[in-house]
Amino acid sequence: MRTLLVSLLMLTCATAAHAQNAPKDMMGVRTSFAPAVKDVAPAVVNISTKKVVRQQVSPFANDPFFQMFFGNSIPGVTQDRVERSLGSGVILRKDGLFVTNYHVVAEAQQILISLANGREYNAVYIDGDRELDIAIMKIDTEGEQLPFATLGNSDALEVGDVVLAIGNPFGVGQSVSMGIVSALGRGNVGNAGPGDFIQTDAAINPGNSGGALVDSTGKVIGINSAIFTRSGGSNGIGFAIPANAIKNIVQSVIATGEVRRGWFGATGQDVTQLLADKLELNHPHGVLINEIANGSPANRAGLQVGDIIIGYNGVTIRNTDMLLSRVLTSPIGQPIPIIVSRAGEEVGLTVRLVEPPKRDKSSQKTLEGRHILSGFIVEELNPALAAELNMNFNAKGVAILQVPTRGANLGLMPGDVIQKLNDLEIHTMKDLEVSLVNHRSRTWHVVYTRQGRIYRTVIRT
Repeated sequence: MRTLLVSLLMLTCATAAHAQNAPKDMMGVRTSFAPAVKDVAPAVVNISTKKVVRQQVSPFANDPFFQMFFGNSIPGVTQDRVERSLGSGVILRKDGLFVTNYHVVAEAQQILISLANGREYNAVYIDGDRELDIAIMKIDTEGEQLPFATLGNSDALEVGDVVLAIGNPFGVGQSVSMGIVSALGRGNVGNAGPGDFIQTDAAINPGNSGGALVDSTGKVIGINSAIFTRSGGSNGIGFAIPANAIKNIVQSVIATGEVRRGWFGATGQDVTQLLADKLELNHPHGVLINEIANGSPANRAGLQVGDIIIGYNGVTIRNTDMLLSRVLTSPIGQPIPIIVSRAGEEVGLTVRLVEPPKRDKSSQKTLEGRHILSGFIVEELNPALAAELNMNFNAKGVAILQVPTRGANLGLMPGDVIQKLNDLEIHTMKDLEVSLVNHRSRTWHVVYTRQGRIYRTVIRT
């Protein structure tokens, strides 16, 4: 009896503590989200796309005898096949500008939009980003003004907030499902690349992609993008692209007509618990900077190798995926405050992003002369080319772009980067040319990098 009395007392105390933060009556609880749905639903559109895929069809395609000789390359008749897909989108301006997922409209030849009131329009693709899975579209309204939704502040979201998913699941028509924010800052979700995704248990099914994730006040705080599923339907693990990322991309398209990515110019790694213990940090979050490109925004902002980025534009940075997503969707040229942990102290810096460096095709060269690399097309390494080859920003060398037929037996391949030729370090195109011209022996010693590994070879002519 005494044990039961103590247990009841503890339960009563715990309940009383929670009651202080709970609504005191039903007036404090939102029992219907109909007003939020009415605000947003007219701006959520159904998308139907069509694209023609050309393929070869052979009557012997499934014949084991022919497959033994030809594999999957059995010659046949070329036929066109029509592929159709469904998705959703959200109108953001009254002139018909709307956003959806890149994978919904990728390579589509025809895009048909249906509004909640049944009206149908053709839409055109303006620009998009495959890696971020965002596409900006435009409805041809012929001057008619359309209902549009308002993007909210996704940085104000907290785990446990109620959210609504509005879209066109399985093509059944516009539907609404409810759930909560399950997690924030999720990265590497499906094929959407690095990200800062909102995770929710609101039902998101095929056809919901590109639809709206809405908070209880009727603001769009995300664009539904992906799900984790084994059945093809919702398992309560869905992901949405944050509204704040969408805002900057839309503003970029309105101002310039294209999606403009920001470039930071530094790379790093996640701060794990093991790394945090070794660095004597209180919390295992942030990005430890390992490399900074010369002359990059990070370099000009005063960032140093060994710094740990823990804050970016007022948001706590959990990992590299989150930082990369924030950088890619940040405005170019505007001051952005960042906070780093340096030698145990927090230091505030300001960075101004620029557009990513581009390769200068004029720096490509076809090598000529009586030497082993005659006919090779090469290019001196630069930050843009180094990024394509997954090399360090400041890596030096000359990359091979194309190998002539007569050089195929040398063992060198496109993508290889020549680091040393005979006794000369190759940092620039001039270094390579000097080494080729001055070499007199019939034996060539080549040191090159391929997919991050260093190789050495000897070529005799």
